[in-house]
Amino acid sequence: MKSMDEAVHWTTHFLQVLGKGECQIRPIFEASDFDPALFPPEAMAREAEILKEMEARAARKS
Repeated sequence: MKSMDEAVHWTTHFLQVLGKGECQIRPIFEASDFDPALFPPEAMAREAEILKEMEARAARKS
């Protein structure tokens, strides 16, 4: 999602289609959202490798 407003829109639509239920919307943070003192470059590099691996696995499943 590009924004919290868009997330609320689609979640509301989903719940209307479903007819009942509850949802929680929570932000997802990326390594670049944190101060380098809290998330050093080595950790950012590890995070990038993990994301790359996850994307490759998802591509193989589709």
